[in-house]
Amino acid sequence: MNKLGATLVGFADLSQIDEELRKGFPFGISIAIALNHSIVAKIQTGSHLDYYYEMESVIKKLKDLSNYMEDFIKAKGFNAFSQASIKQDSHCRTPLLHKNCSY
Repeated sequence: MNKLGATLVGFADLSQIDEELRKGFPFGISIAIALNHSIVAKIQTGSHLDYYYEMESVIKKLKDLSNYMEDFIKAKGFNAFSQASIKQDSHCRTPLLHKNCSY
């Protein structure tokens, strides 16, 4: 995943989370991409537009990586599900919050 742009990849035991929310999966994979430090440093003093475009780009990359990982796992004969394919609610949340896979 690092070669594809991920900065960090982690794995989580989801067994303590409601089975319906986790779609029956006992484990989750969390993927992170670091933001451009120079853009983040300008947030307090510069244009927020650069930050917006950086976030837009990173979110797209995360969705692509999530979908890639789903396909990769399925190709190995296992079941997998990418949260990138879930519609967010009115609060921009998915049923299984991303932070549940990142602890």
